[in-house]
Amino acid sequence: MIKPVYKKCSQSEFLQERIAQCEEILKKPEVIYPNGRNSHEAAYEEIDYCEDKLIDYICLEVTPD
Repeated sequence: MIKPVYKKCSQSEFLQERIAQCEEILKKPEVIYPNGRNSHEAAYEEIDYCEDKLIDYICLEVTPD
């Protein structure tokens, strides 16, 4: 069986944690920050950024069936 996994390192773990934090923000009602940004818009942008960076850490895990 082949499945995609992320290489274990501090950077990939940090990016995955940031995505989890953004997903928590998206579960809450939208707010407007003092600088005028929408919380959900900012969270989606951060998720996009982190996912783009995580591509560098993707590996394939191969296990026997």
